[in-house]
Amino acid sequence: MIFLLKIFILYAIVIKAFYFYMLFYLLSNLIEITSLYIVLTQTFYVFISINYV
Repeated sequence: MIFLLKIFILYAIVIKAFYFYMLFYLLSNLIEITSLYIVLTQTFYVFISINYV
């Protein structure tokens, strides 16, 4: 019984760790994507302003 409880606790810890890792991974990817989007839009605006001047 104690053995099963230990396995269950270990399993729960692994699931939580995996969940937090996935969350962190998604957040970091989101940050990268948004920064890339900001850089692209900025260069686009600069390009437009250069063309209009």
